[in-house]
Amino acid sequence: MKTRKSRSRAVSFAAALVAAPVAALPMVLVPPASAAWIVYDPTNYAQNVLQAARALEQINNQITSLQNRKRRPRTTPQAEAWAQGM
Repeated sequence: MKTRKSRSRAVSFAAALVAAPVAALPMVLVPPASAAWIVYDPTNYAQNVLQAARALEQINNQITSLQNRKRRPRTTPQAEAWAQGM
């Protein structure tokens, strides 16, 4: 019984060794695809430019917000109560 299992494993392994290169052969033989025409879509380009401008505006707003947060004095309710008590 053991020899039959080992033979069937050996046959399966040999079949896999033969099948792998045969399956990969079409990927090696086919030349890469190349585009024949360059397509320019002005509408898509305009949308991309507007989206980039909006993203830049958001980044600038975030920078301004962080700078303002850094300049703001750090006050807590306890500090304000103490300052009013003086």
